[in-house]
Amino acid sequence: MTAVRKYVSSLSKLHSISLALYLATFAFVMLKDPVLGNDSFSYNVMEISRFPGYAVFMRVLLKIFGVNLYTHIIILIHVLFGLTAIHVFTNKLNQIFKLTFVQNIGVLLLLLFPFFTKPLLANDVASEGICYPLYLSIITYSIKVVFQRQFYKIYFLALLLIALTITRGQFVIVPIIIAFIFILKERYRFRKKPQLTVIILLLLVPFVTNMLDKSYRKVVHGYFVKTPYSYVNAVALPLFVSKKDDFKTLKNEDYKEIFKFSYKRIDSLNLLNSKVEGSLEEKYMRFHENFPLICNQNIHMGGVDYYMNKGFSRAEAYIKTEEACKAIMFNSIRHNFKNYISIYYTNVIYGFRSVFIALFFLITALWSFIKVIKKFELDTGFILFTSLLVISNALIVAVACHSISRYLVYNYFSIIIIPLLLIRRLPFFKNS
Repeated sequence: MTAVRKYVSSLSKLHSISLALYLATFAFVMLKDPVLGNDSFSYNVMEISRFPGYAVFMRVLLKIFGVNLYTHIIILIHVLFGLTAIHVFTNKLNQIFKLTFVQNIGVLLLLLFPFFTKPLLANDVASEGICYPLYLSIITYSIKVVFQRQFYKIYFLALLLIALTITRGQFVIVPIIIAFIFILKERYRFRKKPQLTVIILLLLVPFVTNMLDKSYRKVVHGYFVKTPYSYVNAVALPLFVSKKDDFKTLKNEDYKEIFKFSYKRIDSLNLLNSKVEGSLEEKYMRFHENFPLICNQNIHMGGVDYYMNKGFSRAEAYIKTEEACKAIMFNSIRHNFKNYISIYYTNVIYGFRSVFIALFFLITALWSFIKVIKKFELDTGFILFTSLLVISNALIVAVACHSISRYLVYNYFSIIIIPLLLIRRLPFFKNS
């Protein structure tokens, strides 16, 4: 009876402190003005280079609430959706892992952290404000479908995944990871109809998202193409490590011209790997701190201007620049593979903040995979799931751009959850 009272008292205390933290977060967000940047403008005008999810979201709110009010409504939705997703997620973690009071508060503080510091998740009028709660909701529903075998909830999980991936392309791997964990758990039953339905729906998400993305662009811009904003970012690192003569193996004359003027500009600014004397970390930091100058303000907009000057429409120029950047990217990697891999590796490690943290997640993923192969258990399955989410996101972000917090905040909760679940497997804790 005493244990029950203690647990009820702990829950009551947790709810009170959680509510206070939610109210403090809400007040902090609503007392600050919306943060508008270049991304906000490009979403607002439904630029062809933007994924449709957030662009449609902004345009609908603009039409309903008008130019003077809609940004405030956006941050209101950001914070309410964010706090709701955090509350449901923490409740689910507490339900399946029976977290202590201190552990609950630790997880909650980590989840709220992005609202108070860069990127000011709720105040920034950008896609992260919606993607963060969507991501947490997806993990919550993944727990329900995969770990608690509530297969009927796969339809809502699939919708959440489509909403997330059509808003930010970096998450295209998430449904594949969920399907992988599900197959491991249900490997002796995966041919049954409920299990097959889950697997098929998860694997269909990238294809459905791709079709929706192209269809949106056909309706709005007249071109049935994917968002032309992948290779224009991913080309930045290959361009940073490139050499002056790399253009010679490009077959397209336009691509050659785009490479030459892009290379010339960053060469004049000393924004090349070859211009940096020092360690890999120093070379990477030159790239990291000047990413917009290498990418957005150089090859991207330079390519768009180049094609527009040749008579192409703005939309066509974006599409052609994406195609040019794809060719330049692979060409530069082929010629400078060793330097590319070295800086890419440093980019990944920078995202983890330490090689030891990166090794921790890698070793944890391998260890939990071996454990899951032998016997799928709740804790080892979730450790593997979370580790793969962390590692895959870091690898994808490092290919696409530089490792900054706005792309990495989604998995902060793992800093507490994974070590906690590992510690619980120690003999002393298992027997206590």
